[in-house]
Amino acid sequence: RNPNVVYALYENANGGVLTMALKVPDEAKKAAEALKEKTAALNRRVAIGFQADPDDVPGLTYNPPSITQRLMRLMGGLDGYTTKPTSTQIEELGTLTKLVADLESSWKSLVDEDVATLNKMLSSRGVISIGGSEQ
Repeated sequence: RNPNVVYALYENANGGVLTMALKVPDEAKKAAEALKEKTAALNRRVAIGFQADPDDVPGLTYNPPSITQRLMRLMGGLDGYTTKPTSTQIEELGTLTKLVADLESSWKSLVDEDVATLNKMLSSRGVISIGGSEQ
């Protein structure tokens, strides 16, 4: 038997059936959890609406508008007007340009480094990597 495979016997109507599942190493599980937390943090930066945890006390924490909300607000302020943008709108466009570039860089780093590291851990154990292909 392969030491990287967990063997389990499941009963069904026709009797016992031997099934196999690959063991996922603890370090890969920890890396996956860290990746999940990083992804959640990046997702909060682009989320259109705010989602509170059930344990949060409402109204005690200020949650600034996400990049997406700020872009939509700027677009709404510019859309349909024939005059030039205001200095405030131009300043917000510059700020958002930097925030989007930073967000894009963070996503690229997450994929190129964190996902690649996790995929190496998974593929070393014969588990299909994120993205569905062997690395």
